[in-house]
Amino acid sequence: MTTALNIAQILLAIALIVIILLQAGSSQLGGVFRLGDVGVPRRRRGLERTVFNLTIFLAVLFLVLAVANVIVTGSPTG
Repeated sequence: MTTALNIAQILLAIALIVIILLQAGSSQLGGVFRLGDVGVPRRRRGLERTVFNLTIFLAVLFLVLAVANVIVTGSPTG
């Protein structure tokens, strides 16, 4: 069981990294730090909204898996 949780957590971490990089790449130069549009509120539409929602979903799922892993193994480091 712990091996399955560890593998799932690793795969989810890789997916989360990829989706965050996709999200950062969609806003060009300022990407990660949002330097390009400071103070300009705008709505997310289309693919950008989907990627944003997927990022939130994957982050929550990663947190749930991490907590489940701690509960199953009895320690945070395994």
